[in-house]
Amino acid sequence: MNNAANNIDAKSKSLKDVLFERHYKVGYFQREYKWERNNLEDLIIDLERSFNSNWSESHTQKDVANYDRYYMGPIVLFQEDAEFSIVDGQQRLTSFILLMIYLNHKCKDILGVSNKYKGYIYSDYFGTESYNINIDERNPILDVLYNNHELNDSIIDNESAKNILYRYNDIVELFPTNLLEKNVLLLFTNWLTEKLVFIEILTQTSESAYTIFETMNDRGLNLSQTELLKSFLLSNVKVEEKIKELDELWKKKIRLLNGIDNDQDFFKAWLRAKYAITIRTTEKGAANEDFEKIGTRFSTWTQENTKSREGTGSKLLLDLKDPDSFYFFVKSDFDFFSDIYLKLRNFEISDKLPEHRFRLMSFRGISSSLSYPLILSSLKKTDDEDTINKKITYIINFLDCFSSYRLLLDEPITHSSIRNAIYIKIKDFRNNDLEQLKEKLIKETSEYKSKFLEESYTRFDSTSSKYILSRLYQNKYPDIEFERIYFQRRKDSLSLYQFLKINNFESEKHGLPQGLKDVLVQNLCTYCIVPKSMVHDLDNLDIIKRIQKLMEKGLLLDLPDDPLSKLSNLKDFFTQREKKIKESIISLWKVS
Repeated sequence: MNNAANNIDAKSKSLKDVLFERHYKVGYFQREYKWERNNLEDLIIDLERSFNSNWSESHTQKDVANYDRYYMGPIVLFQEDAEFSIVDGQQRLTSFILLMIYLNHKCKDILGVSNKYKGYIYSDYFGTESYNINIDERNPILDVLYNNHELNDSIIDNESAKNILYRYNDIVELFPTNLLEKNVLLLFTNWLTEKLVFIEILTQTSESAYTIFETMNDRGLNLSQTELLKSFLLSNVKVEEKIKELDELWKKKIRLLNGIDNDQDFFKAWLRAKYAITIRTTEKGAANEDFEKIGTRFSTWTQENTKSREGTGSKLLLDLKDPDSFYFFVKSDFDFFSDIYLKLRNFEISDKLPEHRFRLMSFRGISSSLSYPLILSSLKKTDDEDTINKKITYIINFLDCFSSYRLLLDEPITHSSIRNAIYIKIKDFRNNDLEQLKEKLIKETSEYKSKFLEESYTRFDSTSSKYILSRLYQNKYPDIEFERIYFQRRKDSLSLYQFLKINNFESEKHGLPQGLKDVLVQNLCTYCIVPKSMVHDLDNLDIIKRIQKLMEKGLLLDLPDDPLSKLSNLKDFFTQREKKIKESIISLWKVS
């Protein structure tokens, strides 16, 4: 091999340098896209935090040039002709392509600019247009997301395509609304494309690229936060027999955690739930406090909050002069809370019908980095099994109510908008007795319920209303997989359908004044869930026959009493249906 073939080039490259009109291929052995929701959630939270630490309302795009960079670590490539092969980094690059698809759509919706970020997604390659990461089995799902093609089961018959769909839906749900404001969106995307930086390691041969990749992963690899925490805790136990006992326990639990999750997510949830005290303020440039530090370096935070000398304290009741405090922290606390966490994760991932409420709310509820610590916060090792189960149920129900009522009231549930409010609740619920906890949960839910009932009509929103109606439908038919109801892209799926339309002019003959119809078509009472295959036939019916058909098929839930008689006066029909929808919502979303 000549010297030129051994050349290695390492440079700092922006997202624009790395993705814009640049084409990649990926080896068969590493083609699967495996990022999970928590990976995207952490990334989005971090991006928002980094951008906001620089942004000011008076800034223009010129000011973005002075913003801090955000580092995404190394990617390892080798170049063949004009195409680059990815050896390390395709998970991150695929995720950024999904984010750019989302931002491309939002730029059109909010700013009226079409395909502003097309070059980050799809571009010309020697006379042929293709996706910038061009993998045959992924292209159909990217067509669905980028070009709005119809989704069918054959498109998501491989793991990567299915995961790409799920992660894109996560982006839609998790992306902070404050970054979508007109005066912010372009500044954020400008910062993202110009100031987000990779270290691109480029070689001329695959052999060199894989050698570097193996070196990065096999030699001198930094210990994870979990491994650092284990080392700190077990080293302070001192007694060899006890260390061996705890080592076995630790390895067993980490194996179980990593079987269904990332073990680090557990430690963040546990330490926030039981020990974090301080919260970073919302002021620009504010320093990280307990809740934020645990999210980034929980091992370091644990060491910093261990009693090291007389006159100092420990938020975790760990004392360097008391080996037993470390022993019981692992033997008792770690063991207890990891079991609970595993139980919750199984609730969330199990697709057994009827699906658990915790799984259902994960489709549109608050992020897991907030929900898990809140659920764990009230639990005590001295609680009996019945008390533990009731506390878990009450807080899951509360979280479901909290997110759903906020959606109904058009209040945000993104991580950034509710983070500090949830952190305060974690502290407030920590170690509560069952009745004390129940009273607090019911009180706050009742406040949301009262605000909701003050609304004359339940407002329609294209994203949140689909979720609300899907939940009501699933509550009526619990043996239907929620995914089939909610993800309405598949050919055989159920679809959100508006059965009173603005052009139903004949409705005035049936007692529905034009002015009231103009109001109703913007509200939930004129929508329902129907099989996609019925939409065309329903559209060809007049309003009365359409409603009769929906009732005949059992698709019009929340009907008024004696619905057929109400059809002679559509004003009464929709007034009563609005009342019934509210009753169904109140019945479904309650703490106990």
